[in-house]
Amino acid sequence: AGFVAATYLRGVPLIQIPTTLLAQVDSSIGGKVAIDHGQLKNKIGAFYQPKLVITDIATLKTLDTKTLIDGLAEVIKYAVIRDKELLTYIEGNLDKIKSLD
Repeated sequence: AGFVAATYLRGVPLIQIPTTLLAQVDSSIGGKVAIDHGQLKNKIGAFYQPKLVITDIATLKTLDTKTLIDGLAEVIKYAVIRDKELLTYIEGNLDKIKSLD
């Protein structure tokens, strides 16, 4: 959807409603939109920020542990890069975060 929004009529408003933690992080920070071409993954793309990202953290309770951890790894990556306070919070509350408490 992001690639279509970026390229149709030179860009139309995009609203994203991600339902996994990884998608929520990518939607709010990333801005990279792409499509696969043949055997190539994400080789045709653009940088295009959504006008709005709607997240419902209740959807996270539907995720299996692996999917939740995939998203948490992305959060940790950003914390390491940009936010020491967030990283400290994650370190001190990892069990509560993993249990969605």
